[in-house]
Amino acid sequence: MGWNSWNKFHCDDLNAQVIIDTVAKIKELELDLLGYKYINIDDCWMAKERDQDGHILADPETFPQGMKAVGDIIHQNGLLFGIYSSAGTMTC
Repeated sequence: MGWNSWNKFHCDDLNAQVIIDTVAKIKELELDLLGYKYINIDDCWMAKERDQDGHILADPETFPQGMKAVGDIIHQNGLLFGIYSSAGTMTC
Protein backbone atom coordinates (compact mmCIF):
# COMPACT_ATOMS: atom_id res chain seq x y z
CA MET A 1 0.00 0.00 0.00
CA GLY A 2 1.17 3.54 -0.52
CA TRP A 3 0.62 7.14 -1.45
CA ASN A 4 0.52 8.35 -5.06
CA SER A 5 1.12 12.00 -5.95
CA TRP A 6 -1.38 11.94 -8.84
CA ASN A 7 -4.33 11.23 -6.56
CA LYS A 8 -3.83 14.54 -4.76
CA PHE A 9 -1.83 16.86 -7.01
CA HIS A 10 -2.02 15.75 -10.65
CA CYS A 11 0.44 18.32 -12.06
CA ASP A 12 -0.60 21.13 -9.72
CA ASP A 13 2.04 22.26 -7.22
CA LEU A 14 3.97 18.98 -7.24
CA ASN A 15 7.53 19.52 -6.06
CA ALA A 16 10.24 18.01 -3.89
CA GLN A 17 8.98 19.72 -0.73
CA VAL A 18 5.51 18.22 -1.21
CA ILE A 19 7.08 14.76 -1.32
CA ILE A 20 9.27 15.43 1.72
CA ASP A 21 6.29 16.79 3.66
CA THR A 22 4.21 13.76 2.68
CA VAL A 23 6.91 11.39 3.94
CA ALA A 24 7.02 13.30 7.24
CA LYS A 25 3.22 13.16 7.59
CA ILE A 26 3.08 9.43 6.88
CA LYS A 27 5.69 8.89 9.59
CA GLU A 28 3.99 11.31 12.02
CA LEU A 29 0.64 9.58 11.63
CA GLU A 30 2.36 6.17 11.74
CA LEU A 31 0.66 5.16 8.53
CA ASP A 32 3.77 3.18 7.67
CA LEU A 33 2.92 0.90 10.60
CA LEU A 34 -0.48 0.29 9.01
CA GLY A 35 1.00 -0.79 5.68
CA TYR A 36 1.73 2.43 3.81
CA LYS A 37 5.17 1.57 2.48
CA TYR A 38 5.35 3.28 -0.90
CA ILE A 39 5.72 6.88 -1.98
CA ASN A 40 4.85 6.89 -5.68
CA ILE A 41 5.63 9.98 -7.69
CA ASP A 42 3.46 9.91 -10.75
CA ASP A 43 3.62 12.23 -13.74
CA CYS A 44 4.84 15.85 -13.78
CA TRP A 45 8.20 15.46 -12.04
CA MET A 46 10.30 15.44 -15.19
CA ALA A 47 11.77 18.23 -17.29
CA LYS A 48 10.19 18.92 -20.67
CA GLU A 49 13.37 17.87 -22.49
CA ARG A 50 15.62 14.86 -22.02
CA ASP A 51 19.40 15.07 -21.90
CA GLN A 52 21.54 14.60 -25.01
CA ASP A 53 21.56 10.82 -24.48
CA GLY A 54 17.78 10.63 -24.16
CA HIS A 55 17.66 10.22 -20.38
CA ILE A 56 14.76 11.68 -18.46
CA LEU A 57 15.74 14.55 -16.18
CA ALA A 58 14.01 15.94 -13.12
CA ASP A 59 12.47 19.38 -13.57
CA PRO A 60 15.16 21.71 -12.20
CA GLU A 61 12.57 24.15 -10.85
CA THR A 62 10.39 21.71 -8.92
CA PHE A 63 13.01 19.07 -8.07
CA PRO A 64 16.23 21.14 -7.95
CA GLN A 65 18.28 18.46 -6.17
CA GLY A 66 17.06 15.74 -8.54
CA MET A 67 15.18 12.55 -7.87
CA LYS A 68 18.02 10.73 -6.13
CA ALA A 69 17.95 13.29 -3.31
CA VAL A 70 14.19 12.83 -2.94
CA GLY A 71 14.58 9.05 -3.06
CA ASP A 72 17.28 9.19 -0.40
CA ILE A 73 14.90 10.99 1.98
CA ILE A 74 12.15 8.48 1.27
CA HIS A 75 14.51 5.56 1.92
CA GLN A 76 16.01 7.16 5.05
CA ASN A 77 12.49 7.11 6.46
CA GLY A 78 12.11 3.40 5.81
CA LEU A 79 9.73 3.80 2.88
CA LEU A 80 9.95 2.56 -0.70
CA PHE A 81 10.09 4.82 -3.75
CA GLY A 82 8.14 4.41 -6.96
CA ILE A 83 8.42 6.78 -9.87
CA TYR A 84 6.50 7.10 -13.12
CA SER A 85 8.31 7.31 -16.41
CA SER A 86 7.54 6.67 -20.04
CA ALA A 87 9.54 4.86 -22.70
CA GLY A 88 8.09 7.25 -25.25
CA THR A 89 9.16 10.78 -25.97
CA MET A 90 6.31 12.25 -23.94
CA THR A 91 4.34 11.27 -20.84
CA CYS A 92 0.98 9.57 -21.05
